[in-house]
This record gives sequence, structure tokens and C-alpha cells, in this order.
Amino acid sequence: MMSAPANSFAIQINNAKVSYAERSALNNISLNITKGKWTSIIGPNGAGKSTLLRLCAGLQGDPDCVRLDGTFLSELSHAKRARHIAWLGQNETVQGEMSVYELVMLGRLPHLSWFDKPSEHDHLKVIQALESVHAAAWKERPIDELSGGERQRVFIARALAVDADILLMDEPLSSLDPPHQADCSELIRSLVARGKTVVTVLHEIAFALSADEIIVMQEGRVRFQGMVDQHETQRHVEQVFQNRIEIHSFKNRLIVLPV
Repeated sequence: MMSAPANSFAIQINNAKVSYAERSALNNISLNITKGKWTSIIGPNGAGKSTLLRLCAGLQGDPDCVRLDGTFLSELSHAKRARHIAWLGQNETVQGEMSVYELVMLGRLPHLSWFDKPSEHDHLKVIQALESVHAAAWKERPIDELSGGERQRVFIARALAVDADILLMDEPLSSLDPPHQADCSELIRSLVARGKTVVTVLHEIAFALSADEIIVMQEGRVRFQGMVDQHETQRHVEQVFQNRIEIHSFKNRLIVLPV
């Protein structure tokens, strides 16, 4: 089988290592993430999923081990990284008093100079982001008055407002009820349809299987990487969870059942 050309990859990682004190979190990770696809990272607790995502964002590890569209992270300024990658971390918090609209406008900062005021285009991007997560109606509300699920939708909107080519999202479904989890999955699919590259860390295996590609992690290593619709990929997902789940096809969808 011919290998894919390098320009078809949004992210390339080569022999990356990350350690916390004396514990190794990532061990010689090498992988490619396909451009314009949704890739989901899964694995048991402590597998290194979030660390891998932070490595992709340049928040941890050696930037000389990571390339974005063929360019080493170390060669990109912080401003260029911020315009190229939108980040949603776990358990995001807000310092100080801020409205929903003000928080989402932070996503436009990579596009502004120090003394620039947001343009009409910036305000349009913020409104579009809020509408994407069905939060435009309460744009003036203070963040600290929102429920956990409402806050999560606003943080997703902030990431969308960046309008980056690559979105890295760690547990984006956190605190969301089932209907809004489904909305988030559909939103990701719409972003990919527009040519965006989305990488998620998800504990909800059923939603992770909505992605195009899966990275299966265990003990700081990539155990397997493959297309979701491949039988081999599904078997590796079952195995990494000690065969305590089963994946079945039902009405052209993959469902996950406990064993």
C-alpha cells in the first residue's frame, strides 16, 4: 500500500516523549493525523490521551517533535500557532467577571494586534460561533450564572470563534446532556465537511466512533490507529477496554454495549 503524501497530514509527530516527574506519560509516540478529518483519541484512564492532545497543541513536550502542515512547531510563533490551532481543554475556568459574548470574543485575540478593536468581521465570527452552539440568546449573561453544560457550550464557541484550521478538544462533551452531545457531534461533522481538522479526546466511546479515524492509546503508547469503519479498529477498541464492551453495527451506526 502506498503511503499518504506528507501534505495530506495536518499533524505529524515523531518520537515524542513526555514525562511527569519520574513517570513517563508518552513513550516514543509517532503518528500522523489526516487533514480534513475527525480523529478521536480513546483509551483507559491514564493512557496519555490528554497529554497527546496537549503535545499536538504545543502545550507540552518537545516542539521539534511535532509538525503542523509540515512546519515544526518550534518554527511557528505563538501568534501563528494560536491562529492555526483552536484549543479546548478539560474543565476550563474563567478569571474575573465576564459575559458570554466577552468570553467568546477571546477566541478572536490571535487575529488582533495589541491595540486593535474587534472589527465587524470579528463580531460576526463570535455571533456565528454562539449560534453554532445555540447560545446566542444569552450572550449578555455573566459566565458565573451559567450551568456547567451551558458553560461548556460557551467554551466550545470560543474555540470555534478562532476559525482555525485545526481544532483540538479535550472532552468537549463534558457536562452536556444527551441532546447537546448529539448537537456537538453534528457540529464537528459540519466542521470537517468545511475542511477543518478536528481531534478530540472522548470517554464516550459511542460518540468517539462517530469520528473518521481512531487512535487507541494504552500506557502512554499508541496501540492502534485506524479508520472507524474497519473491523480491526473496532476489535482494538474492545481489547483496550479489556473486552468489557462490544461494538455492533445497528442501522448503519456503531453502538457500544457493556459486557
